[in-house]
Parts: sequence; structure tokens; C-alpha cells
Amino acid sequence: MLDEPTTDLDWKGSREFLQLVREVRSRFNLTVILVSHELFRVINEAEHFLFLGGNNLLKVADKSQLNSELLAKVLQTRICLERGKEGISVS
Repeated sequence: MLDEPTTDLDWKGSREFLQLVREVRSRFNLTVILVSHELFRVINEAEHFLFLGGNNLLKVADKSQLNSELLAKVLQTRICLERGKEGISVS
């Protein structure tokens, strides 16, 4: 379990750390639970998402279910999700 592992890392450090997590997960066939408030940094790393609000579970979704409407609802803000060759981007 990783709690906010990319907090205070610059973009390059965050990408390198997440690449290391991917490699370790694959090599040892591990399940990784990663907690983050920075969805835009981790959205392409996860297969499944749990959205929490306060003490409540708001939504469970796999990557294919993510869309702008769902994210706007659970994050309570306007958000744009786009899928492309490089993966998913959030703005």
C-alpha cells in the first residue's frame, strides 16, 4: 500500500517512481494499492478506482468506466477526460 507516494515529487520523479512500481508489480505479480489526490498523475497506472468522500465510498469503477461525467460527479468539479494513443489525460 502506497499512501500519496508522488506528493512533493516533480513530474520526472513522479513518472520514474510510477515506472518502478509498475516494474516491481509485474516482476513479483503483486497487487498495489495506491492512494492519491493527484488523479492526473496516476490515472494511467491503475486498473480499478475507488473514490472516497469524507468517510464514504462514492464510486468503484474500472478504467473503462471512467468518463468526464463520472469524474465531475465524484470529484465535484468540472473535469475533462480524454482518451488517446498515450493513454488517458485529465484536465
